[in-house]
Amino acid sequence: MRKHSLLIGVAILILGVNTFVLGKVWYNQNNPLYSVVLTERELTLPYFTNQENSGVSLSFYVQFPQEKNRYTPTWLTVEKIAALELSDNSSKELYLALELDGDAHQLKLKQAELKYQTTLDDLTSTDFERKDSLRIRDHLKYSASRLYAIDAATSFSELADKYAKQSNVFIAKGIVRIHQTYSNKSEDESDTIAGNIDRLSVDSVFIPNPKNQKLKSLDYRNKYRSEEKPRYQVELTYGANIEPVVGKVSLL
Repeated sequence: MRKHSLLIGVAILILGVNTFVLGKVWYNQNNPLYSVVLTERELTLPYFTNQENSGVSLSFYVQFPQEKNRYTPTWLTVEKIAALELSDNSSKELYLALELDGDAHQLKLKQAELKYQTTLDDLTSTDFERKDSLRIRDHLKYSASRLYAIDAATSFSELADKYAKQSNVFIAKGIVRIHQTYSNKSEDESDTIAGNIDRLSVDSVFIPNPKNQKLKSLDYRNKYRSEEKPRYQVELTYGANIEPVVGKVSLL
């Protein structure tokens, strides 16, 4: 009798958890907030796709504005870190403003174009420098992700109000990680704290059958080296839980 009661209790618990999860999914799908169309540039194929598998997972590739040789967003200043109530050697889930093909990407592309033109005009530039700067320019122009994290906040409404007039900005949840930087003591620099975008809370989307069949014929591309144009696009709708729901998948 006791064993029977235990099994019933476990079954009820499992049913309750499944009901909660399904209810959460239903609520997210049926209360859309905004939609966005991303391409292979922002949603990358896995290195290996199992042809027998029923689905394909595409990973988000998010960049952020940064100074040369610094892996820290330019907007994530010491003051911003304090405002977000972050501390040294910690991480926190926050709301992120994601900009698609906006000022952040255009600035990076403009800098790459300028560097390429400089190598053409500079007679001391080597063939390797010219070819490499052209490769970097073309990578940014045709295949690099145009999705940039440009801001963070502890509330959805703060970012929604701030970027309400920018149709190319949407909001997702992500993990921001803070760490200490060790400065050059010989130059009287003091240690400080810095941070980066660790990942999106939902950092991939699952493309189920039959939507994934168009993708299974495609080979993996190195997202850091490719200079080719994207081969597909995916429509995503973000619901009330700030989680993406997959819509139409198309080849380009």
